[in-house]
Amino acid sequence: MVPALTFSLLGCGGDDGGIRNGTVVGQVFSSLQGTSAVRSPLAGVTVVLQREAEPALIRTTLSDGNGQYVFSEIPLGTYVVGMAKEGFEPIDTQAGATANRTAVGDQIRVFVESKKTSLAPEATLRALQQQGDASVIFTLIDGVSGARVTHAAVTVGIITQTENQNGVYDVTVPIVRPTNSTPFTQIPSLDFNVQADGFTSISQFAGVDVAAGQTVRRTLVLTPLTNISVTGRIEYSRFQLVAPAKDAVRIQVLNLASATGTVAEDGTFTIINLPSSNSAVTRTIDVEFSHPDLISKIVRAISLPQAGSLTLPNMIILEPRTVDLMGRVKVVDAVTTNAQQVPNGPDDKVIIAETGQVASIINGNYFIPDVPTQQGAAAVGTGGLTLQFEARRPSDNVDFCENVPGIRPVSDGTSNAVFTVREIVLETACDAGASGAP
Repeated sequence: MVPALTFSLLGCGGDDGGIRNGTVVGQVFSSLQGTSAVRSPLAGVTVVLQREAEPALIRTTLSDGNGQYVFSEIPLGTYVVGMAKEGFEPIDTQAGATANRTAVGDQIRVFVESKKTSLAPEATLRALQQQGDASVIFTLIDGVSGARVTHAAVTVGIITQTENQNGVYDVTVPIVRPTNSTPFTQIPSLDFNVQADGFTSISQFAGVDVAAGQTVRRTLVLTPLTNISVTGRIEYSRFQLVAPAKDAVRIQVLNLASATGTVAEDGTFTIINLPSSNSAVTRTIDVEFSHPDLISKIVRAISLPQAGSLTLPNMIILEPRTVDLMGRVKVVDAVTTNAQQVPNGPDDKVIIAETGQVASIINGNYFIPDVPTQQGAAAVGTGGLTLQFEARRPSDNVDFCENVPGIRPVSDGTSNAVFTVREIVLETACDAGASGAP
């Protein structure tokens, strides 16, 4: 029969009529390299070479580690190349456009000529979405304290995880191949959402790229809700004439720059933009109240509520900066007015009129601890402190009473600072009425 004879002639390896068989070589690539969308040579592909004309001829081989394949001793004619590998969209030998030789999913044709090596067009197999579980691990950090957040709900795709190990949430996500076996050229992207009581939620569309068998780790810093305010009242201790304006007191929440505080003229204060506590954590803050003329005071461990505002039950008492005041006093002599005597009576004393502080005069010396300083803006335009002296002249037991105004103690900023008053000479007897002697 002629067809059989023709096949025999075309299929032999001899030189009958000068016709010899040819060779077909080619290379196949993958659309993925690991889990990345990078083309790479693909090994282990079943490559089918099928003759279009009769009689039918089909040869198969496998691609090597470089994605290359070879068909030797192939009779002359036009052939279609097909390819298949588990997990990839096959290239069919039965359909496709002849002109589109390198298109994925279309036919690849090659013409075998006598005694020549025919190079088949390169082919790229598109990976089908792999099926299996992927692991997405989130570590959640409190944006204020830096502590781990252990009471969140983390959703990846349709899977929600609340269990965690010290703020580390491991979400196992099933990656399922679509029913229509739709191929892809990149890693699937999944939506994720993080919600935690007391924090602003985080949602991101297509925010996690993960493939089956892969583990992806992400660290997220959660922003606490800052809807809490704290109110209270400031009062002064041991102030009368030189109390600084209360609205000049500065409020600072330590280690929390976002919070701000203001003080009204009547001493009421409000601190806003504070982070709320939540079902897992009670937040506390330390607040410093300061003024150049005042001793700074830190109120520690103020517990914040989960919502609304907090009014501190106790007033914040601020005290002035103080110095130890000391000085020396004499009384005018009864005979010689330019001479003085040193008072040393048991009732000799000095009183600060504005504060009520009292000290004894011993051998002409007096010492008053913790006297409010008269420096800074608060003391501008005031008369300072008034010292009220009561002392007995030793020579004739005459009592002297005299007020000395305008005393302005200042501090050098050191602890236990001492301010020394100029020497005072009393000249006015008590029965003559106290007079000022600056």
